[in-house]
Amino acid sequence: MSGSTPAAPAVVVEREGRLGVVRLNRPTKLNSLDAEAIQGVRDGFAAHGADDAVTAVLLEGEGRSFCAGGDQSSGSQGAGRPDGAYGWYCYLAREANSLVRQLVGFDKPVVAAVQGHVYGAGMSLAMMADVVVAAADVRFSTAYLRIANKPDFGATYLLPRRVPSLSVAKDLLFTCRVVEADEALRLGLANRVVDPGRLRAEARALAGELADGPPQSLRITKQILDRSLDCDLETVLAMEALGHGIVKVSKDHAEGVAAFFAKRAPTFTGE
Repeated sequence: MSGSTPAAPAVVVEREGRLGVVRLNRPTKLNSLDAEAIQGVRDGFAAHGADDAVTAVLLEGEGRSFCAGGDQSSGSQGAGRPDGAYGWYCYLAREANSLVRQLVGFDKPVVAAVQGHVYGAGMSLAMMADVVVAAADVRFSTAYLRIANKPDFGATYLLPRRVPSLSVAKDLLFTCRVVEADEALRLGLANRVVDPGRLRAEARALAGELADGPPQSLRITKQILDRSLDCDLETVLAMEALGHGIVKVSKDHAEGVAAFFAKRAPTFTGE
């Protein structure tokens, strides 16, 4: 008796020790985001966020591109197309904005491994990560205005916080020009550029290093940094002091100090 082959999931969610993995898995569509993929990313991060055994997350895309943006074939025409201005407002608020809030507020370190097309919503998705490792063949573009769209997925919030100035963000958003690896590194869109054949290994090595780190210290450091640009000095100093009170009495801090003096690698447990 024959049966149909189950369709591959739009997003693959895995755990490798203390490292969580969320992988876009629509390579024939250049990992463009449709409703299923957006929900898959949300589900993956929700699972890793709730799993105390996961300390860091790797976000990657299967195939030759990380993510070419929103899937225009499913979102802009055909069945399921939002109806009218209010329909589009509701769609964006329900799908895109929920994902942005979740990932921007995610309190564990996230490493993105990006290659090929990193366009539109895919560029925003990469900017939601804490550290971006890019292949030398990467091509970033905001892309939105090319089709008379406007930025979404938090692009107008994320981009000015990545690049050197608001003017640079406007240049990239107004012109939609393609930014290749060397310039991406200079502008801060990528933190590291590696040979395409080494992307997965290099990104996994970095994400694995973070996953082996002290969970409480990583989470508190990320929380303070993510709020620092919107806070005054006194607020940041208060957050640092509060965080200090938590980590200094932790078992991980005692282990870190002991390992330092014993000249050995520490083993952190999150306690």
